[in-house]
Amino acid sequence: MSISDRSGSISDLVTESRNPATQHIDKLDTLDMLRVINSEDKKSRAGC
Repeated sequence: MSISDRSGSISDLVTESRNPATQHIDKLDTLDMLRVINSEDKKSRAGC
């Protein structure tokens, strides 16, 4: 399926919405940033 075959736009996809848990990830030190990323990864795997 090509992009032109899909209805809607990228901004309509849940995966492309802002995640409040990572909103200020750029302000964190490296270790805390990795903790947030790992925590969010666990959530996505739990939903599979």
